[in-house]
Amino acid sequence: MAVKISFGDSLAGLLIDGKEDTPFVVSTLTYSESRGIRIEVPYVHGVESDQFNEPDAWFDTATPPKNLGFVTRGGIISLFGCRYSGHSMAMGHGYSVGVIVPESVVLQSAGEDLGNELKVSRLKSEIDGIAEWSQLRSLKYIPESDESGRLTKFTVTAESPEKLDWTQGDATLTIANNWETFKSGPGIMVSEWGSLESEFPEPRTISEHLTEQRKFISLLTLIFGRAIRFRRHYVYDERFSERDLSGRPMGSSYYGLISAQTYRDHAQPKLDPKDLRDGIASMSEIGKDGLSQWNSIHHQWKRAIHPTVSALSRPGAEVENLVVNAAISLEAAGNLIGPVNGEQSTLNKGKATTATFVFRCLAASGIDFSKVSENPSGLARAISTNYNTIKHFNRGEFPRASESYFASQASLLTIRILMANLAKFGSVVTPHFINSRTLNDLESICRLHDIFVDGSGAFIPYPS
Repeated sequence: MAVKISFGDSLAGLLIDGKEDTPFVVSTLTYSESRGIRIEVPYVHGVESDQFNEPDAWFDTATPPKNLGFVTRGGIISLFGCRYSGHSMAMGHGYSVGVIVPESVVLQSAGEDLGNELKVSRLKSEIDGIAEWSQLRSLKYIPESDESGRLTKFTVTAESPEKLDWTQGDATLTIANNWETFKSGPGIMVSEWGSLESEFPEPRTISEHLTEQRKFISLLTLIFGRAIRFRRHYVYDERFSERDLSGRPMGSSYYGLISAQTYRDHAQPKLDPKDLRDGIASMSEIGKDGLSQWNSIHHQWKRAIHPTVSALSRPGAEVENLVVNAAISLEAAGNLIGPVNGEQSTLNKGKATTATFVFRCLAASGIDFSKVSENPSGLARAISTNYNTIKHFNRGEFPRASESYFASQASLLTIRILMANLAKFGSVVTPHFINSRTLNDLESICRLHDIFVDGSGAFIPYPS
């Protein structure tokens, strides 16, 4: 039976280090939103006792075993990448408590294989927004009513839809919709959730899997313009096979994984479905070719991608921080794009300026900003001036908040659309973008605060 752990849980158990004739070590496992998984081990320091020799050595040298098994009432949990996280001693009677923090926790026994680093062939992750973006659905609902309109029958059909997979470096990534059942009172509940799975020909570390999956999360963040987070993970590998009484493997399955790299994501509020309506391109518009293309440009364009993704992933960030992050992305992208027609008015003595890099991005994005700016070169100067005024301490007061907010939103939108165009899977003419409220919202900001960008890059009253 697989163990289940939630935030706030505290489990008493015994630690197994895999050595012959070593006594089990009493310990407590806790799982919190602020610290993740922690193992507290009580022991007596400085006594010759088989019971305490092992933990005393672990904490005296600050080198606990790299991997441990944790036996609790619900089953055995595997702890990998364990590291020392401090210990305390009560003076006078030797009572001590040591703390171990694992890098990865698999909610299943690894059997006798505790000596090797955790590597798995597959990692499946539930990710925000992936179900809405893919439009893959497992559940179908069919209501039936009588002549008076009274509901007489309600049929639910659960069937896994076709998956979408593509090659990403050495990995194969797969988007799927999953469904599961569980008892709830006298009935049965059925739920569905979208997932992203990475698979390598040979088992790889969790970090290697997450690196590939984060490339896709960056894409989804740009598509929705919001923080996209991991919600839970499952691993699949022969190492965690079910076994019969003789210890022979009976086949592999998926088991829950908690990673020190992502557990903080799990505690964040989930996105409201209404926040996922304004994606700039759907999965059907992108397709396998677009996803493969995204992987091919990700490394080259990471200096343009990461600052914007970071900004979008911090809800409530100061507007000035958004301006700076977006401008870093625009400068990087502008350098990579190179010279474009019409940029001459933004040059300074023939040399490219921040305004030049912004202009190149505006031109490449193809967005029509005519309702908020007189022309692209003026908008490029306005964004550049706002950024430099924030960045340089000798530029006087910070710009007006309304101007900085406008500059941040125009910049972030430009990068989002630019990345889509460069990956050649979407454009500003896709139905998703045309129907998006984003451009209308930008116009509303300008009308509300009575601002408009003229041809010189200055903010003037909105034309009547």
